[in-house]
Amino acid sequence: QRYNPKMNFLGILPNRLRGTSTRQKSALESLLTQYPQYMFSLTTGTRIGERQAIPEALSLGLPVWQHKKGSDAAEEMLGVMRRIAEKAEMQ
Repeated sequence: QRYNPKMNFLGILPNRLRGTSTRQKSALESLLTQYPQYMFSLTTGTRIGERQAIPEALSLGLPVWQHKKGSDAAEEMLGVMRRIAEKAEMQ
């Protein structure tokens, strides 16, 4: 409110998730329990997993959807961007 009073908080978006990490799973469950009203639902198009293509694309100065190895990451990223845009329109 102090630094950007026009900004709308859309919610918490899980990202860089590693499905094999018990620590991350526990932290995510805690967030879902404590702040369900702020969490993006964890369906397809609302999270970004830890994908090697993302830092590789960044280092090449490319969006992940233009990186040869980025098909899964690109699908996740574009799905998330669509979901954010939908949520922003609702506010």
